[in-house]
Amino acid sequence: MKKILIGIICFMFWVPAQADKTLRFAVMDFTGDATKRWKSLSQYISTATGVPVKLIKTQSIPLAKRADKFDVILTNPVSAMIIHKKQAHNIIATMNHKTTGPTFAGMVIVHKDSGINTLKDLSGKKIGVVDLKNAAGGYLFQARELTKAGLDLKKDVKFTVVPSQKAIIHKVIKKRIDAGFIRVGMLALYKDAIDVSQVNILNKQPYQGGPLMRSTQVYSHWAVLTAKTLPAPLQAKIKAALLALKPTDAAASAGNINGFTEAADYTDVRALMQDMGYSIDTE
Repeated sequence: MKKILIGIICFMFWVPAQADKTLRFAVMDFTGDATKRWKSLSQYISTATGVPVKLIKTQSIPLAKRADKFDVILTNPVSAMIIHKKQAHNIIATMNHKTTGPTFAGMVIVHKDSGINTLKDLSGKKIGVVDLKNAAGGYLFQARELTKAGLDLKKDVKFTVVPSQKAIIHKVIKKRIDAGFIRVGMLALYKDAIDVSQVNILNKQPYQGGPLMRSTQVYSHWAVLTAKTLPAPLQAKIKAALLALKPTDAAASAGNINGFTEAADYTDVRALMQDMGYSIDTE
């Protein structure tokens, strides 16, 4: 009888503790619409796991520095490599974007009347970027290509930080900057709101044989990471839910994705960071 009473008391304390547990789901917000885009996904994860989920939008640098505060993270591959290096999170899935699939690339755009035709022509020019630290398709992908073209990033070009990639497109069209770094698909995303016919793409190449164009190499897409402190069964539930997400599900539609794939190995991103002298040990 005593053992039964102890069991009942333990159960009474255990249930509220589980009910009060909330997964802190951090998402890198590079467009300013992370809440609108990923709220449905947070609800989807909550339903699949039976655990409340709190969506937290943050910028790349705070996200990398405060990763230990989050249970689940959706972020770009550069940030993901920095976080993963700290060995506190597992990479469990890779985003399967509706437009570009499980990979993406960067574009270098200029005004069509700029007279700038090659990457080398960017010498002495003002270039708009969203972040000079952890941006992938908004800086590092393109920076590598400029380096390949023989430009010194510290001496030959002038970078200016712009709040969003949409704003970068606007500034290029209005000739307030000479060029801009944006990710593949951004011109298509804003074509109904912005006259993208005013834009030219440098180092123009087809993306994956489709209608989209790119300026850079193709890299693995955004990653989902889970904290190693989460119980293994819960991590497994989160991963299973992500891989089961269908393109027609509300969470996928809102996020403009087809779902998620098994985690890429991100060797391509590691090579990129190494080539750029990017230390993921000190971030």
